[in-house]
Amino acid sequence: MISGKISVSGSNEAYGSISLYSGGLLGYAAASSGLITIIGSHSSGDVSVTNTGTDAYSGGLVGIVTNTIRIEGSHSIGNVSSVASSSATSYSGGLVGGVDNSATIVDSYSSGDVVSSGYSGGLAGWINNSATVVNSYSSGNVAGTSNSGGLIGTANGTTIINTSYTSGNILGSTAGGLVGSVSIKITINDSYVSGNVSTSGSGNAGGLIGNASANSSTTISNSYVSGNISASYFGGIFGYLRRGTSADMTSVYYKAEGASSAVGRDSSLAGTLGYLGVSSVRNPDLKKQETFIDWDFSEIWGIDATKNSSYPYLRVFYEEGAGSSSSSSSTTPSSSSDGDTTPSSSSFGGGGTIYTCQLATGCIQASIADCLLISGSIVAVCQESSSSSSEGTNARHLPGEIASSNQATQIHNGINLQTTSNAVVEIYDLNGNLISKQNFGSGIYNVSLGHLPKGLYIAKAKFGSEKHILRIPVR
Repeated sequence: MISGKISVSGSNEAYGSISLYSGGLLGYAAASSGLITIIGSHSSGDVSVTNTGTDAYSGGLVGIVTNTIRIEGSHSIGNVSSVASSSATSYSGGLVGGVDNSATIVDSYSSGDVVSSGYSGGLAGWINNSATVVNSYSSGNVAGTSNSGGLIGTANGTTIINTSYTSGNILGSTAGGLVGSVSIKITINDSYVSGNVSTSGSGNAGGLIGNASANSSTTISNSYVSGNISASYFGGIFGYLRRGTSADMTSVYYKAEGASSAVGRDSSLAGTLGYLGVSSVRNPDLKKQETFIDWDFSEIWGIDATKNSSYPYLRVFYEEGAGSSSSSSSTTPSSSSDGDTTPSSSSFGGGGTIYTCQLATGCIQASIADCLLISGSIVAVCQESSSSSSEGTNARHLPGEIASSNQATQIHNGINLQTTSNAVVEIYDLNGNLISKQNFGSGIYNVSLGHLPKGLYIAKAKFGSEKHILRIPVR
């Protein structure tokens, strides 16, 4: 057991070619008794793992736990990241990266950004058995190239979530406001999501759950989603309900402006009756107590124009003497999605970390969010490709103009390039295909993409070791 208000500050970073574990308190935790308990402890430093060999685990408190773990009254405020080789998997969690058994998280929170080249969760990246989350929250952004969840990336066992929430933005190939992917059974009571949820490629995104596995069962009551959801398949509550899945919902709400339906993709029979118990509600009505039928606004919920952007809030996180965040104004809930805009990669943090992004044509350096947008994958070691495009860009040199610094900025249907020596500009489509590559000498240039089909393109400008990445719309 770890207790007594243990505090750890300073960054923890690991790099190697074997399985690596990095945590704010412990990298690897195992106990002969079968139970590990962490009480009243916290970590404030960033935690990261880069692994060129096999799997990587990174957690704000613990990297990986092989036994059952209970985390109570604890928190982490640093950013967490993990990157594994292309043949392995990485797991990042705001509190714990991976749990190979069961986990209970009570009165705890994470406020840093969580990113990985695999599974990411605001509290836990992966839990292999049962999971219970009570009176806990995550307020940082979460991004990964596999399952990403505001609280849990992947939950493989019976899962219970009570009086908990997430407020950061979520991005992954499968993404859920609370849980990225669930198996067996999940129960959610009195919880909410206020951040935006999105995926890259042909993924599934859900306001509460990204993917409900075949033959699983879901029970949700007195919960809501005020964020915006976007993906190939997206729903206000579920991204994908698979065959044999049951969904029992009571007094559940999602923002009408944020999703067009409760479920993005349904192979089950749950939708044959119209998803009873779930309602699509206009944003202004999500701020009215009368909208929420049979909710307990005396003990569990509150609603106040001065709190939580006027949306219902959980009293446990605001009232003195209750919850882990009541004593700190910096950890109180906030809503990032009051408007009707869809999420963008600029919404995602990760401490500003740049990773190696593997594309079909080679590699670029990019954030996890930018890499996902161009259908790349985060890798520890690049597999270079000999293929390239001989097609040039339409570039116009501006004579008489002298560049004072290296810059690449967006202009209409192109970029303005300023280089003091030499530069290389590469243009990619959103599938990661290299469209063009051109070398430039010192000077100022307008590089036009107007000859390309309408759409969004990624421009990478390299000035030696300095790199700029822009998203350029062609209209």
